[in-house]
Amino acid sequence: MAKKQNTEIKFTQMKKAAKQYHSQEQYEFEDGTTLKFYPIFPPTLIEEMIKEISTVLSAEGDELKISEDMLHKYTLFMMIKHFTHLKSQLKGKSLAEQLNELNAVIDSGYFTKIIDEVFIPAEVQKAFDQMAKISGNVAYLQKMTEKMHDEVAKLELKNGDIFKNLDLNKDRKQIPEV
Repeated sequence: MAKKQNTEIKFTQMKKAAKQYHSQEQYEFEDGTTLKFYPIFPPTLIEEMIKEISTVLSAEGDELKISEDMLHKYTLFMMIKHFTHLKSQLKGKSLAEQLNELNAVIDSGYFTKIIDEVFIPAEVQKAFDQMAKISGNVAYLQKMTEKMHDEVAKLELKNGDIFKNLDLNKDRKQIPEV
Protein backbone atom coordinates (compact mmCIF):
# COMPACT_ATOMS: atom_id res chain seq x y z
CA MET A 1 0.00 0.00 0.00
CA ALA A 2 1.42 3.37 -1.06
CA LYS A 3 1.89 6.02 1.59
CA LYS A 4 -0.47 8.97 1.05
CA GLN A 5 1.39 12.24 0.50
CA ASN A 6 0.52 15.25 2.66
CA THR A 7 -1.12 17.79 0.33
CA GLU A 8 -2.17 20.36 2.93
CA ILE A 9 -0.94 23.83 2.11
CA LYS A 10 1.47 25.38 4.56
CA PHE A 11 1.82 29.03 5.48
CA THR A 12 5.45 28.97 4.33
CA GLN A 13 4.17 28.06 0.85
CA MET A 14 1.78 31.01 0.98
CA LYS A 15 4.55 33.41 2.01
CA LYS A 16 6.75 32.13 -0.80
CA ALA A 17 3.92 32.59 -3.34
CA ALA A 18 3.22 36.11 -2.03
CA LYS A 19 6.84 37.18 -2.63
CA GLN A 20 6.26 37.25 -6.40
CA TYR A 21 3.74 40.05 -5.88
CA HIS A 22 6.06 42.23 -3.86
CA SER A 23 9.14 42.24 -6.04
CA GLN A 24 9.82 45.36 -8.06
CA GLU A 25 11.65 45.71 -11.32
CA GLN A 26 13.31 48.71 -12.89
CA TYR A 27 12.44 50.01 -16.36
CA GLU A 28 14.77 52.33 -18.26
CA PHE A 29 13.23 54.83 -20.67
CA GLU A 30 14.94 55.99 -23.87
CA ASP A 31 16.10 59.18 -22.14
CA GLY A 32 17.96 57.16 -19.47
CA THR A 33 15.48 57.81 -16.62
CA THR A 34 14.26 54.80 -14.69
CA LEU A 35 11.04 53.72 -13.03
CA LYS A 36 10.66 51.11 -10.30
CA PHE A 37 7.40 49.21 -10.68
CA TYR A 38 5.53 46.07 -9.73
CA PRO A 39 5.35 43.83 -12.83
CA ILE A 40 2.63 41.82 -11.05
CA PHE A 41 0.14 44.05 -9.23
CA PRO A 42 -0.20 42.87 -5.61
CA PRO A 43 -3.85 42.20 -4.68
CA THR A 44 -3.41 44.17 -1.46
CA LEU A 45 -2.22 47.22 -3.41
CA ILE A 46 -5.11 46.86 -5.86
CA GLU A 47 -7.50 46.97 -2.90
CA GLU A 48 -5.66 49.99 -1.47
CA MET A 49 -5.92 51.76 -4.83
CA ILE A 50 -9.64 51.01 -5.15
CA LYS A 51 -10.24 52.26 -1.62
CA GLU A 52 -8.45 55.53 -2.38
CA ILE A 53 -10.38 56.00 -5.63
CA SER A 54 -13.64 55.34 -3.82
CA THR A 55 -12.77 57.73 -0.99
CA VAL A 56 -11.72 60.55 -3.33
CA LEU A 57 -14.71 60.18 -5.66
CA SER A 58 -17.17 59.84 -2.75
CA ALA A 59 -15.84 63.06 -1.24
CA GLU A 60 -17.02 64.85 -4.41
CA GLY A 61 -20.59 63.68 -3.76
CA ASP A 62 -23.30 64.79 -6.18
CA GLU A 63 -21.06 67.53 -7.58
CA LEU A 64 -18.87 64.92 -9.29
CA LYS A 65 -18.75 65.77 -12.98
CA ILE A 66 -16.16 63.64 -14.75
CA SER A 67 -16.36 62.10 -18.22
CA GLU A 68 -15.96 58.38 -18.76
CA ASP A 69 -12.72 58.99 -20.67
CA MET A 70 -11.31 61.11 -17.82
CA LEU A 71 -12.40 58.50 -15.25
CA HIS A 72 -10.55 55.86 -17.28
CA LYS A 73 -7.39 58.02 -17.39
CA TYR A 74 -7.78 58.79 -13.67
CA THR A 75 -7.91 55.06 -12.89
CA LEU A 76 -4.79 54.43 -15.00
CA PHE A 77 -3.11 57.33 -13.20
CA MET A 78 -3.97 55.71 -9.88
CA MET A 79 -2.32 52.51 -11.13
CA ILE A 80 0.80 54.52 -11.92
CA LYS A 81 0.64 55.98 -8.43
CA HIS A 82 0.12 52.69 -6.59
CA PHE A 83 2.27 50.33 -8.67
CA THR A 84 5.39 52.47 -9.15
CA HIS A 85 7.87 54.28 -6.93
CA LEU A 86 6.05 57.55 -7.71
CA LYS A 87 3.52 57.01 -4.91
CA SER A 88 5.64 58.93 -2.41
CA GLN A 89 5.80 61.89 -4.82
CA LEU A 90 2.13 61.97 -5.87
CA LYS A 91 0.60 63.54 -2.77
CA GLY A 92 -2.72 64.93 -4.04
CA LYS A 93 -5.57 64.13 -1.66
CA SER A 94 -8.56 65.70 -3.42
CA LEU A 95 -9.81 64.88 -6.89
CA ALA A 96 -8.79 68.33 -8.15
CA GLU A 97 -5.23 67.87 -6.82
CA GLN A 98 -4.99 64.37 -8.29
CA LEU A 99 -6.34 65.54 -11.67
CA ASN A 100 -3.63 68.22 -11.70
CA GLU A 101 -1.03 65.51 -11.07
CA LEU A 102 -2.62 63.35 -13.78
CA ASN A 103 -2.42 66.19 -16.29
CA ALA A 104 1.25 66.75 -15.44
CA VAL A 105 2.03 63.05 -15.97
CA ILE A 106 0.12 63.06 -19.28
CA ASP A 107 1.81 66.28 -20.47
CA SER A 108 5.25 64.90 -19.58
CA GLY A 109 4.73 62.08 -22.08
CA TYR A 110 5.36 59.41 -19.47
CA PHE A 111 1.69 58.49 -18.95
CA THR A 112 1.38 56.67 -22.27
CA LYS A 113 4.88 55.19 -22.00
CA ILE A 114 4.18 53.71 -18.56
CA ILE A 115 0.78 52.31 -19.55
CA ASP A 116 1.90 50.99 -22.96
CA GLU A 117 5.53 50.00 -22.37
CA VAL A 118 5.99 49.34 -18.66
CA PHE A 119 2.79 47.78 -17.34
CA ILE A 120 1.76 44.31 -18.46
CA PRO A 121 -1.69 44.61 -20.11
CA ALA A 122 -2.99 41.55 -18.20
CA GLU A 123 -2.12 43.27 -14.89
CA VAL A 124 -3.92 46.47 -15.90
CA GLN A 125 -6.93 44.35 -16.86
CA LYS A 126 -6.71 42.49 -13.54
CA ALA A 127 -7.00 45.80 -11.66
CA PHE A 128 -9.96 46.91 -13.82
CA ASP A 129 -11.63 43.52 -13.31
CA GLN A 130 -11.25 43.81 -9.53
CA MET A 131 -12.77 47.30 -9.64
CA ALA A 132 -15.69 46.00 -11.73
CA LYS A 133 -16.21 43.11 -9.33
CA ILE A 134 -16.27 45.42 -6.32
CA SER A 135 -18.56 47.96 -7.97
CA GLY A 136 -20.82 45.09 -9.06
CA ASN A 137 -20.96 43.87 -5.47
CA VAL A 138 -21.68 47.39 -4.23
CA ALA A 139 -24.45 47.81 -6.82
CA TYR A 140 -25.91 44.45 -5.79
CA LEU A 141 -25.82 45.39 -2.10
CA GLN A 142 -27.43 48.75 -2.83
CA LYS A 143 -30.17 47.03 -4.81
CA MET A 144 -30.73 44.51 -1.98
CA THR A 145 -30.84 47.34 0.57
CA GLU A 146 -33.43 49.19 -1.49
CA LYS A 147 -35.46 45.99 -1.83
CA MET A 148 -35.26 45.41 1.91
CA HIS A 149 -36.44 48.99 2.61
CA ASP A 150 -39.35 48.48 0.19
CA GLU A 151 -40.32 45.23 1.92
CA VAL A 152 -40.14 46.85 5.35
CA ALA A 153 -42.33 49.71 4.12
CA LYS A 154 -44.87 47.20 2.74
CA LEU A 155 -44.87 45.30 6.03
CA GLU A 156 -45.38 48.51 7.97
CA LEU A 157 -48.42 49.30 5.81
CA LYS A 158 -49.87 45.80 6.21
CA ASN A 159 -49.15 45.67 9.92
CA GLY A 160 -50.39 49.22 10.37
CA ASP A 161 -53.98 47.99 9.89
CA ILE A 162 -53.44 45.20 12.42
CA PHE A 163 -51.99 47.61 14.98
CA LYS A 164 -54.83 50.04 14.34
CA ASN A 165 -57.36 47.24 14.97
CA LEU A 166 -55.60 46.26 18.15
CA ASP A 167 -55.85 49.83 19.39
CA LEU A 168 -59.57 49.91 18.52
CA ASN A 169 -60.21 46.67 20.40
CA LYS A 170 -58.42 48.07 23.40
CA ASP A 171 -61.00 50.87 23.70
CA ARG A 172 -64.01 48.48 23.66
CA LYS A 173 -65.38 47.55 27.01
CA GLN A 174 -65.24 43.91 27.79
CA ILE A 175 -68.48 42.31 28.83
CA PRO A 176 -68.00 40.24 31.95
CA GLU A 177 -68.77 36.58 31.53
CA VAL A 178 -71.62 35.15 33.54
